[in-house]
Amino acid sequence: MPASSYLKGVRTRYRNCLQVEIKSGLSILQTEVPLPEHQQYVFKSSKCVEKLKLYVNKLEVQSSKVADALGEEETEEIEKVVEEDCQLCSAATDCYLELEQYKERLVEFIKQESGEKHEKIDPIQIVELQREMKDIVVETQMKQQNEILIRQQMKENDESSVKLPKIDIISFYGDKIKWIEFWDSFESTIHKNKKLSKVEKFNYLKSKIGGEAKQAISGLNLSNDNYEVAVSILQERFGNIQVVIDLHYNEMINLESASNKTSSLRKFMDTLNRHLRSLEVLKQNVSQDIFVSMVKSKLPEEVLLQLEIQKESQEKWTVMSLCDKLRDYVVAREKSDKKETPKERSNGASNGSSNRAFNGGQTFRPKNKPWQTKNSRYQNGNRNGQLVNSAEALVATTDSKPSNISYFDKCRYCYQQHWSDECPKYQSIEERKRQLKGSCYKCLKYGHQSTDCKRNKICIHCNEKDSHHRSLCPKKFKLKLTSVHLSEEYNGNVNEECVNGINLDSYSDEGCEVVHENVFISSSEMVLMQTAKTKIGNPTNSMQQETRILFDSGSQRTYISQKLANKLKLKGEKEEEIKLITFGSDKPKIVKTSSTKLNIKLNNGKFFSIVANIVPVISGSIQRKRIDISSVEHLKHFVKDVELADDIPLRSESSSVELLIGNDYYLDLILSQRIEIQPGLYLLASKLGWILTGRSQEMDDEKTESGLLILSNTGDMMMTNHNTTDSSVSVIPDITDLWNLDSIGITEQIENVGDSKAMETFKETLQYENMRYFVKWPWKEEKYELPVNRELAMGRLKSCVARMRNKPELMTQYNSVIQDQLTKGIIELVDEKGVDGRKHFIPHHAVITPQKSTTKMRIVYDASAKMNKDVNSLNECLYRGPVMLRNLCGILIRFRLYRIALVADIEKAFLQVGLQNSDRDVTRFLWLKDIENFSLNNENIQEFRFCRVPFGVISSPFLLAATIESHLNKYNTPTAEQIRNNIYVDNLITGANTVTDALTHYSESKQIFKDASMNLREWISNSQSVNDFILPEDKPKVNQTKVLGHLWNIENDTLSVKHSQSFINSGNITKRKTLKEISEVFDPLGLFSPILISGKIFLQDLWKKHLRWDDELQGTDSLKWGSIQAELQQLSECQISRSIGIMTGDDRVQL
Repeated sequence: MPASSYLKGVRTRYRNCLQVEIKSGLSILQTEVPLPEHQQYVFKSSKCVEKLKLYVNKLEVQSSKVADALGEEETEEIEKVVEEDCQLCSAATDCYLELEQYKERLVEFIKQESGEKHEKIDPIQIVELQREMKDIVVETQMKQQNEILIRQQMKENDESSVKLPKIDIISFYGDKIKWIEFWDSFESTIHKNKKLSKVEKFNYLKSKIGGEAKQAISGLNLSNDNYEVAVSILQERFGNIQVVIDLHYNEMINLESASNKTSSLRKFMDTLNRHLRSLEVLKQNVSQDIFVSMVKSKLPEEVLLQLEIQKESQEKWTVMSLCDKLRDYVVAREKSDKKETPKERSNGASNGSSNRAFNGGQTFRPKNKPWQTKNSRYQNGNRNGQLVNSAEALVATTDSKPSNISYFDKCRYCYQQHWSDECPKYQSIEERKRQLKGSCYKCLKYGHQSTDCKRNKICIHCNEKDSHHRSLCPKKFKLKLTSVHLSEEYNGNVNEECVNGINLDSYSDEGCEVVHENVFISSSEMVLMQTAKTKIGNPTNSMQQETRILFDSGSQRTYISQKLANKLKLKGEKEEEIKLITFGSDKPKIVKTSSTKLNIKLNNGKFFSIVANIVPVISGSIQRKRIDISSVEHLKHFVKDVELADDIPLRSESSSVELLIGNDYYLDLILSQRIEIQPGLYLLASKLGWILTGRSQEMDDEKTESGLLILSNTGDMMMTNHNTTDSSVSVIPDITDLWNLDSIGITEQIENVGDSKAMETFKETLQYENMRYFVKWPWKEEKYELPVNRELAMGRLKSCVARMRNKPELMTQYNSVIQDQLTKGIIELVDEKGVDGRKHFIPHHAVITPQKSTTKMRIVYDASAKMNKDVNSLNECLYRGPVMLRNLCGILIRFRLYRIALVADIEKAFLQVGLQNSDRDVTRFLWLKDIENFSLNNENIQEFRFCRVPFGVISSPFLLAATIESHLNKYNTPTAEQIRNNIYVDNLITGANTVTDALTHYSESKQIFKDASMNLREWISNSQSVNDFILPEDKPKVNQTKVLGHLWNIENDTLSVKHSQSFINSGNITKRKTLKEISEVFDPLGLFSPILISGKIFLQDLWKKHLRWDDELQGTDSLKWGSIQAELQQLSECQISRSIGIMTGDDRVQL
């Protein structure tokens, strides 16, 4: 990240300074000092000591900043940074101590020399000095005695003799439900404490927050002004009362169902009462009947039976009466239960842990943790201490009798008398991790995760430090394949070798038979699929993509489309064969596909790691029918209070499937709870939220609905034995899809809602002043938070300057472009006076194109840059706008109809469209005041902003095209109409049939664009008369130019194609290479179809032979391709006459 790069640079400078001072100190220590220079070396030693202290402190602070900027996902790099800095600080400290001792020796030596020189001091003076010193000592002693007496009197007068315990403010980690409790505590002790400065309050605040709350104010420096800003940010983000209310409702709905155990019922009742009391405090009506239904749905049938027996038959349940009866029932069971033995408690804890893991509920976390008390000796899960489960904690709070059995001498997993790494009951890593739900995998303690663990011990089995607990050592305890959990939740760290303890390299497909399976997902009736929308992430980087997931318990495997894998830059790892059978066909297709690792974001903010097979396309689409929430009984109440995994469709829509969760991960994500809305329609609980699924009683008028059918057969599941298949994956794109570029213009563009809103905004805000058009950015309706990101722009500027440091010509040219734009009014210096609204900085860099005849060096602005994945870039806040390009084929055909062709382009077209003043501050950028001075301090940095539309913003092409279109609509002339039909972005491709018409078109076109402050230049024609008339500054000095991908020779008026560089490359001939060489010939008009068609037919023949992409061509195929390739190489030599217009006079054209 750019911010971390800047912090790393500062850290490096401090390290260099510290290393210089260490060398200086060692040099002083090794020097033999002559007598006259003792005082001088005392001064040098003191100065070096001070600098060592200074740079050690600075390095420690900077090292902490770098670690915070890197985040939890880069643990290895953080450990490396900390280890390097600790070693350097340790060396500096050693040098510091040696210098102090060296300095003391020099001072002592100087004192001795000074004593010898002053041996003849007058004795009377010595007596006087001793007398004065004695008086000073007596006076100091008297002051100390008086102060002691005063403090004793104050202590006696103090009314309170009780020493109150130290108040410890609770910490806040982003749980909005706990915000009110945290803020009330912090406000009373810190925020309203007038004795503390704002900086001190800010320091206390930072020390008491973590997680998401700490990230929210991570960009604020420690200062008086930023304290109020930080408090405002936290209150706005976490202190919204309505959000807290919604969270309480959500947690109540998602409350884990209770079992028929007393401890489970007690936990359920306490949690329920806590939410109900909190909602009452927040002035919510908790007497609604829906709460009664919800509570009853989460209680066991046996308990409900007992509660109904206690209730009178005619009495109606209310929330309060139900809670009262449940409390009485639980208290009665607690009194009647016999005291459990330690063995029963340990077994109960193990079973409870398993049940929690199976049900997907939250693990019970007792507030009083016996293993974390003051007298606890529990360390790292060994015999010095033992984790106490929830049942033991309950007994510990009610039974005060001493026990002869120590829980600290037991195994952490089965609670028997042996070491944790010798547990015979739970021998595999997977089984042990299931017993550690909610605990750290490094120290086995409860309440934190491995990433936050401060344990720093070495595993006795593999000698790895700070990696895992010895009972979870992968070298000692082999990993085995399990069908229960194939992945694990994590908070940023991913083990590259394993996914929840499964070594991916240990799989083998050898010796396995291919099996068949059936999948049927949707039928013609109105059925709601099990879908969810969430973010899918790449474990190796920070890239994420929101997508819709389809759950299919009938599919054997999980699939991800190649499109989504490319967006996330996922790399395929293990290749395997999948046997596919299309519906209605008995001939299977065998396809090789690779697997990849990816992360799914759950609704609790954590990530779930899975392995999926990459396929080109997952066939079919989900037909999402419109659902009227108000017409479905009870649905609107649930939708308001629960967190849905997917939005409810308000109109019929079709959605593509980019990720399909098969049965391998289905039960890891789908939970056991469900709520019946109406017969056949359910809310199904999942780790992504509640899924609305099943059949709806509503009738839908639309009759068309496509079914989605998925099949995979890999041979590693021996229990599957379905003989018929009804699903397929499109494993290879249809051959005709590869030539769609040859049919540009056939398919109409589909306009979306964003395009229409962008056009509407453009028409409402377009202004014309001083012969120039001024536009505004088409902002999205959502109030996106756009960061200032000046640090990102500064980091990019440093990289840009560093690249040009050794290229003074490029630096000068770069600066001249910016200064020229400043002179022409394209950009302006930022004036902070009166600035209000959004501020945003855009990074920039140079792009050099030496082959261009006009602009060889261009400055490119990156409006997609952002500091991290959690903030928006400028492009993400804007609509792209509709594509307003004319039909490319139509332009080329009309270009060939004219006898006299004309080509021109608009000079710096984007920079000729003005930007309204209110939208200019989001286009700020940084540059140097003095390019001779490479220092990037505030004195040498100046801020600019654009007054025109810069190239690089997602909306710029639309704004340019819409502005030109709007301008041409003002002119009701044949020339304006001709320009409108033949302009492609900023290129004009047109012509005329006579010289007079061509010259008229040239003159009128120049004037039309001049009225919009645009310069139409680079005019060129096949007519020498027209070229002679064109002004010298308007025409290029070339005989050949590009026209929409074709090369146009103006001397002989012919068109040709560009020579392909891939023909020169040598190597094996494969299907991939043949496709590459054929597709590189851009021929939208089909001018060279007689040559290209043979190559396409040859490629189709290769497809029929089922060759893989990198299989080398053999025999006749290789010879045939050699002949085709020779013809392709000669394409660039083919010259086709441009003009096909009908001639006048005696000329004839033969077809």
